[in-house]
Amino acid sequence: MIRLLENTLAFVRGLAADQPALGQLKSVLQWALEIRMKGGLPTLPAENTSLRDALLNNTRYISRLMDLNELMGQLIEKAKSEGSIRKDLPTEVVLFTVYARSCDPTLDYLRMGEQYTDDQVIHFLLTTCFDGLH
Repeated sequence: MIRLLENTLAFVRGLAADQPALGQLKSVLQWALEIRMKGGLPTLPAENTSLRDALLNNTRYISRLMDLNELMGQLIEKAKSEGSIRKDLPTEVVLFTVYARSCDPTLDYLRMGEQYTDDQVIHFLLTTCFDGLH
């Protein structure tokens, strides 16, 4: 989990600064979903109490998580100021929505049906996360 956070931090820090914030957020989620497709992203730690407890007691993990939350929060605030994310949504809500989508079991169900390609599944999850269902 620490290695995953470190890889995620490296990815976020490496995003093109001239790209709009919403595009950067979409890139982060797409990257996470691609990692998940390869089996490299576990389910949410909140669903596994022993894993959650171990992680919450690991200062290295908490430090990396706080760093990632700060970077993602900055991207969300920038996207709000650019008008691409609703300003009335708390940053924390948007942050946890993106995190939850990266671990969403919808990905697994859509893959099991074998009706869609992996790229299509990722597109569907990105679209519903950032564009909604309207």
